[in-house]
Formats: sequence, structure tokens, C-alpha cells
Amino acid sequence: MRLLVIALATLMLTPHAFGVEVPEWVRELARKPLPASASGRKAIVLLKEDALTVRDNGEFYERTRRVVKVLQNSGRSEATLQVWSDKDTKILSMKGWCITGDGKEYAVKEKDALERTPFSFELYQDDRYKELTLAGAEVGSVVAFEYEQKLRPYARQRTWWFQEDIPVARSVFQLNLAPGWEFNMRSVNWPELKPIVSGASSWMFEVSDVPGVVPEKQMPDMRSVIGRLNISLYAANVPMPGMQMSSWDNVSAWADNLNAPQRQSSAAMKAKLAELVATQPSMLDRIRAVSSFVQREIRYVAIEIGIGGFQSHAAESTFAKKYGDCKDKSTLLATMLQELGVTSHMLLVHTERGVVNPAAPSIIFNHAILAIELPKEVQAPADYPTLVHPKFGRLVIFDPTDEYTPFGRLYPSLQNSYGLLVASNAGDLIRIPSLSPSATLLKRTGKFQLLPDGTLTGDMEEVRTGYEAWKMRTTLIHSESHKSATVLERMLAAHLGHARLESASIDNLEKHDEPLVLRYRFSAPNYASASGDLLFLKLQVVGTKSNPIAEEKDRRYPIIFTDSSALQTDDFEIKLPPGFVLDEAPRPVNAESPFATYTSNIESKENALRYSRSYTVKDVFVPLDKIGDLRALMRAVSTDERMLAILKKTTTTN
Repeated sequence: MRLLVIALATLMLTPHAFGVEVPEWVRELARKPLPASASGRKAIVLLKEDALTVRDNGEFYERTRRVVKVLQNSGRSEATLQVWSDKDTKILSMKGWCITGDGKEYAVKEKDALERTPFSFELYQDDRYKELTLAGAEVGSVVAFEYEQKLRPYARQRTWWFQEDIPVARSVFQLNLAPGWEFNMRSVNWPELKPIVSGASSWMFEVSDVPGVVPEKQMPDMRSVIGRLNISLYAANVPMPGMQMSSWDNVSAWADNLNAPQRQSSAAMKAKLAELVATQPSMLDRIRAVSSFVQREIRYVAIEIGIGGFQSHAAESTFAKKYGDCKDKSTLLATMLQELGVTSHMLLVHTERGVVNPAAPSIIFNHAILAIELPKEVQAPADYPTLVHPKFGRLVIFDPTDEYTPFGRLYPSLQNSYGLLVASNAGDLIRIPSLSPSATLLKRTGKFQLLPDGTLTGDMEEVRTGYEAWKMRTTLIHSESHKSATVLERMLAAHLGHARLESASIDNLEKHDEPLVLRYRFSAPNYASASGDLLFLKLQVVGTKSNPIAEEKDRRYPIIFTDSSALQTDDFEIKLPPGFVLDEAPRPVNAESPFATYTSNIESKENALRYSRSYTVKDVFVPLDKIGDLRALMRAVSTDERMLAILKKTTTTN
């Protein structure tokens, strides 16, 4: 009976297991010997074939084939296919086949697929995907999928992603164009690819033996390093949005055509604007007040249907409903600033630094923020994210969606990255400025007492601004109110093990424009270790600055060694136990690299030690040829953090 149950379960997991007609092109690939690049990998793509057909009416149709051999258990995820769709992107067919290592054949069809909604953070959107799984695929299996789609017509561009995290033996892109259609292309992270003419209006691109990108810790985003080909298609007889997208000007004009008409004000918006600026003494204060309103009073809610993934809702609608997505909030703020007499431009960005490649114009953005033109009379603080543009003058960059990052600050991954400034007939890809290290501050000041048994007790104050405030503020706000102490306890435990939090207070938690201030008292048993008449004391009480990432050997990709440029300082005073004096102190450290500097110093006076250090992160991105510089710096920091002060008992105390 048990054997019968197992057999029935197996049949349920492997639909259409008998009488399967696997296409000969799949069988032929399964018979081929594996290339050397497959050794040690979880899977290898034997074939990835895309065929795009553009009809004379501008409709896009694509057929995709993908054949993979599973080599390790972790490669079994390749036996699942996800195909996306919306109201304008239709799935015409889906099917899959599996040839197991022992020669059994299985198949699935579109009716076996599960339909899912991809995002949980959007109130409503019409994106869907169908998921088709070859449940019988094991190590040694060859899995193949084929599907056909009618693609979204809003943007006449196609990106061929031919490199993956696993090796690709062969990848082919076939392009079939109706008369009157033309194309241009750009290779990204790969030598220039040349098309092969395969017919009167057909071209083929092909690459072979493409190495898989092996993920490394703290590397740039995968999409910023893998090879791809951007193909822009256009036809003179097809109106917008079928325009050529071979330049950033083209992409900007396309986005401006969709979003500029949405900047229409209303009487209610004008009344709210008057209320917001009534008590503001300067133009900069007025800009900040309006920006803060949109950032914090307009909730982030995404409703994206069809072209809504690219086009914002009307500003008056977003204002009336008090919610919208990033495009909606940027458009609303631009409209209100326009009423104030201040010009601004939507800035399309990607939330992962490096994904936007300046040499390859494309619609690869996933976020919209704002570039605000500062009037001539406005004097903005020097540490604002400001740049001078030859056409638009001084621009300050602001994200109306990020409610925890105040005006004058910017989330780290947007800094030193590219954004497309959207303007009619004058769009431009700009490099978003980096903030100075002082814009992100973590200043710790501590006064402690060391007891004869090695217990450390005392008070700590932390002042946080910029991204350091963002991290802690979001953690505290998103925790339940009665669990704020738990957040601090966990932070202490990460540095001090069994430390006990005795009291805590938090200032400016909801005042995002002000520094976040934490004050807490704790005790840490066995903080100093004893040996005879000696106590061994670690001076770096909390806050590790060292990072072992630079010690990784044979790296292929640059390092993002920390989140943000920053200035971090520690100033700790530790009173010694009665009868103890400093016997030996660590040497001061002064280490410098192109990316960061680190200094530390110790002073002894009366019955106390004062330990101070400063860590300044200037640039988080370390290219391959500069990893040695980072390694030298981190070794110096790590050595300093391990050093101990030695205290000696000189008298007997009761």
C-alpha cells in the first residue's frame, strides 16, 4: 500500500510522464558533451535562443527557448520558468520538457502553470507571471522551456541578457523586422557584437562559451557587470512612443512626453502651497517645506496599470488622494514648486549603483526622484547634494519617496551614480554628486568605570545624522514602541556579548531633519580579563570599523566595502579601578588610503584612560587594482581594534 501511494505521488509531481514527444532539438543538445566551463558549477545553459519579430504595425512578438543541464542540487531552480505579463504583454504559449539522467522524459504545458502576483508593496498593478515547474528534474537532468509572447509596445527597445551567473554554452538572438523598421545596438560589459545577416530583414547575434558570473561578497550589483546588448528599434511611420532610443536625449524625450502633461495644478493645491510657505522666511525654507510635505504627507502607494509603470498620475489626482508612487510624488512636488516659481525636472535613476551605464542609453531605471533648480538668490549649504549643470544651473537632488532622508541628504546608493534628467528636447544623463563624509555622522561619547572584577559600566551617547540616522531611525520606528530597548540590547550584544542595558532614551526619533540622539547606560561583566595582578582592557568598547572583505583572494570584481561615505568618531573615557595604573598602552595609529582614513590615540591622566579614534570613509567603491590599498588600511584598523591596554595592580585595596 505504501509503495502504491509513493507511485501515485510521483505521477502527480511529473505531469504527462508517458507518451512524451520531446523535440529533437532538445534531445540533440542533451547528447552533446559538456564544455569544460561546466565543471564545479550548479548548472549550465546549453542553449538560450530568443527570436524577436516586429510587425509593420509596431507589435512585438518573441519566442524564447532555454535548455539547461542541472549539475548540482542548487541548480534544480533552473527547472522552474517564470514568464511575466500584463494587459499589453500576452503569454501566447508555454511548455517544458525534462530528460532525466537515466533517460526518462517528462513534459508540462501552460495549463500546468501557476499564476502569481509579483509584488506585495503595490496597492494594485496588472503585472502577473506564470510559473511552470518540471518537478521531476534532478541532478543530471536536462530541462527545456519554450514560450511565446506578445510584448509591451510602450518602449521600442529590447535588452538581450546573454550572460548569467551560470555558464552559457550558446546564446542566440534573432531579429526579424517588417519593412520600414530599423535598429541600432550597443554592447554593454562586452566587446562589440556584430550582427549576421540571415535574411532580407533578419539579423542574428550569437555568443558562445560565455562564462558565468560567480557572485562575490560586496561586489557591485550583478546587472552592472554582466554582458548584455541593448537594441533600439524605430520606424519613421510609427508615431510616439515608437521613436528611436539611440541616445539619452531620446529616452528623456520619451519620458517627458509621458509625464510633463501630468503637471497640472488645482485650487486645492494652490491653497495648500500658500499655507505651507506662509511662515517660511526664505525661498530655501519654502522649498524645504513643500518638499517635506510631499515626502511625508503623501503616502507611497503604487497603482500601476499598463503604461502606469512609466507614466505618473496627474498631480491634482495624487494630491487629492494623498498617495502615489515615486513618479506620482515627483510630479506632484514639481507641480507645487512650479507654482512657487521654482523649476524642477524628473530624474530617472536606478536604486542600485552602477546598473545605469552611460554608454548604453536604455530604459533601465526603476525609480524617479527630482532635480530642483535653485533660484539665484538661494544659498544652499555646502554639504547638500548639489551640482552645477551647463543648461539648468544649480541643481539640488531630492528623493520625495524616501521619508526618512530629509531635504539636503540623499540615500547612499543614489550618490555617485547616473540619473537621466528629463526635460523636453534637453534631457541629459548626469552624475549624481556624492555627499561629503561629514553629512553622515556617527559620534559616540562614553564615560565608563572599570571595576576590579573586570566589569565595565557607564553611559554612552550616540549622535547620528545622514545615513547613520536613517539606518537606526528606520529600525526603531519599524519596531514596536515597547521594543526600542530590545533594539539597543541587540546592538550592545553584537559588540559586548552579555552586556545588560540599564536605561535608555531617544531624542528626535520622529524629527527627521534633526540628528538622532541615543543615550543609554549599560554594564558588561568580564569586559576586562584578569591574570594575576594584571587586567587586560580593550579600549574599543563598541563599533567595529575593520572589514575582512579585502582579504578575499582571486577576486574578479570591485568591492563595495561599506554602505556610505561617513565620519565616525569615538571618544571614550574609562576610569580605572582603585589601585590600578596603566602599565602598557597600544601605540597610536594613523592609516590612510584613497578610500578611507583611520586614526586612534590613547591618553592617560590621573586615574583614567581616554581613547579616541576617527574613521572617515571617502569613497565606498574600490576597483580591483586598488584592493591592496584597502587591505593595508583594514589590517591597520583590525590590529588597532585587537590591541589591549594592560593595567597593573600597585596597591592592595579593601
